[in-house]
Amino acid sequence: MTDRRTHKPGFAGPGFGGRKLKYVMIALLLGVVMLPMTASCSRQPQITMGVPESSFTQAVGGTPAATVKNSASLAPGQILKLVLGSNATTGFKWEGPEISDKSVLALTTQKAESDKGKTGLPGAGGTETFVLKAVGKGSATASFEYSRPWVGGEKGVRRFVLTVTVK
Repeated sequence: MTDRRTHKPGFAGPGFGGRKLKYVMIALLLGVVMLPMTASCSRQPQITMGVPESSFTQAVGGTPAATVKNSASLAPGQILKLVLGSNATTGFKWEGPEISDKSVLALTTQKAESDKGKTGLPGAGGTETFVLKAVGKGSATASFEYSRPWVGGEKGVRRFVLTVTVK
């Protein structure tokens, strides 16, 4: 039989002092209050920027544009997914990026994909995806060139320049 003077129902047992309970409750309360704050700081929404091949054709006469420029503003730690129109079946691919300040912006992954259902067909289009991460505050440019990478292949047929500001 327990002594009702030292044991209170709902607590760990005899000898569990009020001071320990107070510290446990404070720790739990801080955890509940701080969790949403840390989650909102570390999780910025990912930005996706698509640049189709048609972006490189000017409206007047369909003359190819040599360079297309764009900009984005990110928070530190935020991810930007850049999807560039491409056609690997013709031998062209996006080279780069050349990043002006790697303490501000970093390339994390890169992949090429054919249009769905057209894998391997000559002339079938596709995309190249570059995932960039804002690693520090400042401004940086990421430059890409659309080329045939072999010796004697056409170089820099198209350029895409992305200016990123991290605040």
